[in-house]
Amino acid sequence: VIVYADRPVVELLEHQFFETSSFELEEPATSISGSDTGALLWHQSAFHDVNLFDPSTGDIVEFRAENPVMQMYRTEDSRFAVATLMPEYVGQSGVSGFYDQYYGLQIFPISEEADPIALVLESAPVGLELVQSGDLDKALVLMDGVDSLMSVDLATAQPVEIPLEVPPVRIAAT
Repeated sequence: VIVYADRPVVELLEHQFFETSSFELEEPATSISGSDTGALLWHQSAFHDVNLFDPSTGDIVEFRAENPVMQMYRTEDSRFAVATLMPEYVGQSGVSGFYDQYYGLQIFPISEEADPIALVLESAPVGLELVQSGDLDKALVLMDGVDSLMSVDLATAQPVEIPLEVPPVRIAAT
């Protein structure tokens, strides 16, 4: 799977004869995360489209991020993708204008037909880890200068704040 920063297209390279097939996107993509459920395509730090591309059929499912994606994460079973979002200053009003002012977290339910859910973060994310235990999927988020850990249930998008003694700088799940 090949994407281009300045062209709204995804190309699939056939390995036996090294021929390519092209599939149109609405916006260019610069990043790819592949798995058994397909390739997730998005543009790092510009544009809003997040696409799930199935190389076996050429089908593309388009999702829309509230703001440009900073980083993208996928659960091990690829049921969810989670993006950290950056603020953008485009002067919109209403709900879009509200989201534009803040860093965010957006949950994309890849294996289910459900709409993505965006959450506003208190400050810039400095760390994110995805944790799975049975049917429970969570995102653990650290934010710059914030003395708590945000735990988000990916199925319900319900955040829970876990107080910490001082603002942390890094997180790792083991």
